[in-house]
Amino acid sequence: MKINQQPVELLTNNLKSSFYHYLKDALKRCQSFSFSVAFISDSGLQLIIDDLIDAGKRGVKGKLITTNYEFGTTPRALEMIGDQNYIEAKLYDALTSIRKFHTKAYIFDMGNHFEIVVGSSNMTQYALKNNHEWNLKYVAKNDDKTKENIIDNFDELFNDPKSLQLTPKVIKEYKTLYESKRMVDEGKKAMLDFFFEFIKRNPDHEIVDAMQGFNIDENNELKDFIEQVDVNEIKPNEMQEMALEGLNNIRNSGGNKALIIAATGTGKTYLSAFDVFQLRPKKVLFVVHRGKILRDALRTFKTIMPEVSMGEFVGSKKDLESDYLFASVQTISKIDNLNLFDPSYFDYIIIDEAHRSAADSYQRITSYFTPKFLLGMTATPERTDSRNIYELYDNQIAVEIRLRQALEKELVVPFHYFGIEDATTDIQNINLNTEIDKLAEKLNIKARVELIIENIKKYKHSGDKTKALGYCVNIAHAEYMANAFNERGLVSIALTGGTAELDREDTIRRLEDPNDPLSYIFTVEIFNEGIDIPSVNLILMLRPTNSSIIFTQQLGRGLRKYKDKEYLTVLDFIANHNKNFLLPIALIGDKAYDKDDLIVSTANDFFDIPGDTFISLNKVSKERILAQLEATDFNEITYLKEAYLDKKKNLGRVPRLTDFAFDEFDPIRFIKKKKSYISFVASQEKGILEDSSLHDSFIKLIGYLDSMLPIKRPYEYAILRELTHYKALEMNELFSKMKKYIDNPNLDSFNHSVKNLLLEFGSVTDKKNNIKVIEKSNSQIRVSDDFSNIFENVRYTDIINNTISYGLARYHHEFDRKVAPYPFVDLYHEYSKTEIYTLSLFDKNVSGLLMSGLIRIEKEYYLTVNLVKGDVHDSINYDDYFIDQNTFHWQSPGSTRTTNETGKNLVNHKELGFNLHLFVRKSATEATKGKGYSRDFTYLGKVFVEEYVGEAPISFKLKFEHRVPNDIYQRLTYDYTKEKENEKTN
Repeated sequence: MKINQQPVELLTNNLKSSFYHYLKDALKRCQSFSFSVAFISDSGLQLIIDDLIDAGKRGVKGKLITTNYEFGTTPRALEMIGDQNYIEAKLYDALTSIRKFHTKAYIFDMGNHFEIVVGSSNMTQYALKNNHEWNLKYVAKNDDKTKENIIDNFDELFNDPKSLQLTPKVIKEYKTLYESKRMVDEGKKAMLDFFFEFIKRNPDHEIVDAMQGFNIDENNELKDFIEQVDVNEIKPNEMQEMALEGLNNIRNSGGNKALIIAATGTGKTYLSAFDVFQLRPKKVLFVVHRGKILRDALRTFKTIMPEVSMGEFVGSKKDLESDYLFASVQTISKIDNLNLFDPSYFDYIIIDEAHRSAADSYQRITSYFTPKFLLGMTATPERTDSRNIYELYDNQIAVEIRLRQALEKELVVPFHYFGIEDATTDIQNINLNTEIDKLAEKLNIKARVELIIENIKKYKHSGDKTKALGYCVNIAHAEYMANAFNERGLVSIALTGGTAELDREDTIRRLEDPNDPLSYIFTVEIFNEGIDIPSVNLILMLRPTNSSIIFTQQLGRGLRKYKDKEYLTVLDFIANHNKNFLLPIALIGDKAYDKDDLIVSTANDFFDIPGDTFISLNKVSKERILAQLEATDFNEITYLKEAYLDKKKNLGRVPRLTDFAFDEFDPIRFIKKKKSYISFVASQEKGILEDSSLHDSFIKLIGYLDSMLPIKRPYEYAILRELTHYKALEMNELFSKMKKYIDNPNLDSFNHSVKNLLLEFGSVTDKKNNIKVIEKSNSQIRVSDDFSNIFENVRYTDIINNTISYGLARYHHEFDRKVAPYPFVDLYHEYSKTEIYTLSLFDKNVSGLLMSGLIRIEKEYYLTVNLVKGDVHDSINYDDYFIDQNTFHWQSPGSTRTTNETGKNLVNHKELGFNLHLFVRKSATEATKGKGYSRDFTYLGKVFVEEYVGEAPISFKLKFEHRVPNDIYQRLTYDYTKEKENEKTN
């Protein structure tokens, strides 16, 4: 039989493929396997345990040998292997052998051939998915002599007297030795920690200098410590450095408020301490909503600034003599307590969990005090029940690090997520918002408890003691789960919002105590935010996902780094409810609810999740989610109405534009459907817009503003924000105020934006349908009379201000405070053709130019490509496609020849000084034809002509300046429909 594979192939780790992906695939295809791996960790074995079990169910037999050498294999991994009765496993005793054991070999019998991988990858989460590893895969026929030699060597090692059968006794003995060594290592580390702290408190450079001569290469921590010499300083992490720079930029441009948006566990409290340290304000107020957080924050600040007097302002304790006060919102928001201070008493105020800032208690604080600087910190500014938090901080975002970025930058621990089918209960027809008690009744069954415990035992977790949080739907559910676990000998407790804070803190202390038997806390949302248990190593999602925000908050509770915590295990029990498609949205943070992206990610096991994080859905759960995604049209009025009403129900009021989180449903879909967000709201809410003489003008104005969303440059909205405050400003003064919104504003872009607002580039129809919002007189810019008249209506003013706030906040979310150099387009962001013209400072009307796939502006050419053409005439059915991630095949417009101007410029673009920019989308409609929404083009950067052939059109082979990232490439090239058809035929 023919083998359709390269005989030798290098396997490496990247986002599109990794050694982990190869192992999964090989285990699906093999008839038997033999592994010889020096180091196996539970973190690595956990990633492929389902694939091993599935192989065992198919009758596949396996052999596995590992070793006690260097104690690189974890006891829990041996226990997991020992549970698999289809694997014959052995432990090579390197401790009593002259020869050590350091092999990494994976042998698969595929029936008609063998696949053998030898290389650098141990079976750890890092080696399988993220490390730089080189593994050579050798495909051999059954009679291949090299293959026979490898198998003979494996058998010799496997049958060596030093290779001990992996029995419970052998595992127990190994675990004893492993723990003993760890205790010795921890003892050494404790001594070093004590020494470090002593030197930090008592810097003695003679001691440090004397230690320079010691041989300390084996102790990196000590080596780093000594090399620093000046060690009494904790240094900011990458997020904190970015934030400190952003805060300084805001202050330098005249701002006195800022918002920090960073995922849980990235170090927001330390960040605020670093900023206070660099500013050295005389009086500081740090406001929290829970006592434990207050004390933790005080300790953090004391670590950075031990010499400053710090105290608490909570309950009856009021340390008024302290310079830095840490206060609970409940205490300091009382009028009598506020009156103890002059409004200008504090120079710097920090609001923790700033998404709460709109609450009355917080508003009393921020309205009363007038600090020189106000800092808000949150992981989720777009709460499901929030008002506009961005406006409260003047839309000044110093830094934004969401979960995905935190994983990429390794600011938090990776998580291993397992989506497990829950076939024990039927909740398909239950309303997840209104029928909570009924839902709890369905979930409170013994069969589901057994399913949960069975999977906890199967997947296990990092660390020795189980420290788990289980999220439940209501109090009855939490109490049922705690009782059921206790009955089975798993020490558990239920915590609810009604639990006294001291009892809550005591429970947390018990969970974190390695010697306390408490292992499970079942809770109802009180751990969604604001409470950290850094040592949590297991999250149980026991409630259906009905909000991507809440899901992310709950996941975040376990992501903080902690000693000996290698990863977080997340077990999600997925039943048959109709909102399962929210799960991939929560996991990948797809704010646009882009159906194609969600299908690609889900079908490919979230291939683009960064770092050592791992996501796995079992077959039934994956098929259920994909079926829902295929059946759901996010642009249909029925779905849009449902999304709107869900949001309204969560808020308890009519949603404003700023109420929509950047990590949930994208309100731009409402705008695409009805030309403005308020018009969509008006279609659902009778009487929402008063019938005034200005109604038609307002609808035109808000439609014009909404048509720019999401904004790709900030100038238009920033100009309007300033003019709503000042009414009229000189051009140079208005330009200087742009520094509040972006770093290094560009004067040409600013001037172009002014002309754009003056409708100088609009067609006759544009000028008829839109309201001119500004007027220019000599060097002065002022709001137009039409705008001023509309702005006198309080309701209209609120809507306009909210729209501007949303536009600026979203811009900062997507682009930060930076602007790309000319032509002002950012790599891998999406743009319409109109936006390409606008950002490139094109100064004419574009309405007649949008059909062409080739745009020229000065010395820039923009190539816009639909990969799937659909039903188009043969004359424009160009052959455009990715050759690979480095090169692209593109055909010029049909009239282009190498002898005309366009052809010469393209062929000789380097010599003539022309830049070619490539923008690509999958198709013009992407299954949304006629429904008011189409995908924009992704900017893939500059391209260079490598080869060309033919005439009218010319076929070009283009080389990318930057290799296309795996996630972008996969999204643009993956065809789920074709993949499904292939599965059926196979």
